[in-house]
Amino acid sequence: MGELHQKYQQRLSEMNFSHNFPPQLQMCLDSCKAECQSLRLQLQEKALAFDEANNQLAAMKSQLKLQENNNTELKNQLEASQTLHIEHIRKLEERHKFEMKSQQNLQFRILELQSEIEMLKNQSLGKATMKSHSVPVVTSATDVGETSVCGSLPVDHWSPLHDHSSSQSQDSPANSTQK
Repeated sequence: MGELHQKYQQRLSEMNFSHNFPPQLQMCLDSCKAECQSLRLQLQEKALAFDEANNQLAAMKSQLKLQENNNTELKNQLEASQTLHIEHIRKLEERHKFEMKSQQNLQFRILELQSEIEMLKNQSLGKATMKSHSVPVVTSATDVGETSVCGSLPVDHWSPLHDHSSSQSQDSPANSTQK
């Protein structure tokens, strides 16, 4: 065992001797070690910054994905809303056309009724002038003695309750010539 111990001591002394560098070389080694340590710290900082940047990038990608999904959903909603509005507008246009046509029909019917009223007025004025020569002019229904369904009220010839067929048959030219 003594030999082993001697060999170990000899190698240890050689190693200690090999570590005894000249001062300039030792300063260079120390500065290199310090620089390596500094570079390791910078590398760790850069690695942390890189990891943080990767995390931010992943977060931004997920936000972008959410925004794209939201945009797609909003686009679909907009298209559905557009379709509904187009359909609603089409129905409103159809309704407007129908109402305009109904309005025109009503206006046409009003004009027909006005012309019919004018014609009846002209006929009654013509009969009144013919009757004025032979028969006294009747100015109201009470003069003729006509009463309403109620009994005591005079007949309103323009009332929808008035039976126009009986008054027309009484006032018709054929009946007036027979009288």
